[in-house]
Amino acid sequence: MSERLRVRVGRYLRERRNFVTVGTVVSGVPFAAAELWIAGAHGGVGWWLFLVALAFAASWLCALGLWFVMEDDLKKISEAEKGHPR
Repeated sequence: MSERLRVRVGRYLRERRNFVTVGTVVSGVPFAAAELWIAGAHGGVGWWLFLVALAFAASWLCALGLWFVMEDDLKKISEAEKGHPR
């Protein structure tokens, strides 16, 4: 990944709301698909909606926890922008 792209991504992800939203979607979609593939045949539409809601709730919790772990690193990456010309 080029340094400039890395800085732009870091600048976008340094906001908690952006980081958690991206993390939830990126991990929630495959997790929901896997849950539906594995356990979707055991119920109807209500069961499927429950599985999808469960997947996104778990992904949101994981993204929120990851934010607290990576917050300082993301801010350091985004501050590297100051040394780069635009």
